[in-house]
Amino acid sequence: MRGFLAALAALLPMQASACEGVTRHFMLCADGSAWAAAEWDQFGDGVTVHLAPYAFDSVEDWAGRHTGEAPTTAAALDLLIADRMKGQVDVDHLRDAFATPHLTVERVVQTITFEGDPPIRRASMMAEGGGHRVLLMLTAPGDTPPEVLAQASRDLVNLLRPSAGDQP
Repeated sequence: MRGFLAALAALLPMQASACEGVTRHFMLCADGSAWAAAEWDQFGDGVTVHLAPYAFDSVEDWAGRHTGEAPTTAAALDLLIADRMKGQVDVDHLRDAFATPHLTVERVVQTITFEGDPPIRRASMMAEGGGHRVLLMLTAPGDTPPEVLAQASRDLVNLLRPSAGDQP
């Protein structure tokens, strides 16, 4: 009987959670924001979330993620930028650090040009909370004003929380 009830419960519509896992250790709590209607694409241990004109990427597994390689979030962001920007033209518009109630964040807002493609603007952020680090990137069209992207990235990071446990 218990098996039948479990199978029946699996067929019933599930109520959406107020927070969804974006990596193993972090979740996005988007209820009440425009991000609640965004389209999600899962990959590996992360996710890309699309909400025009933005694309938000989050990932925990990247080169340099171990604290022995980069003891601070600032150092981790520096390693990432040095590795990722090889062969790309980029202009730094802003480099700062800020805190939300749940995370500490290092951020750089850049214009990036990949060979043969139009420029993009990206806010690359290294965030730490709950004993874990996560790489966050908010990408926008190249004509997006840097201050608009900076505010959008801060607003988005305010929706992130460390999860209580591993996310599936």
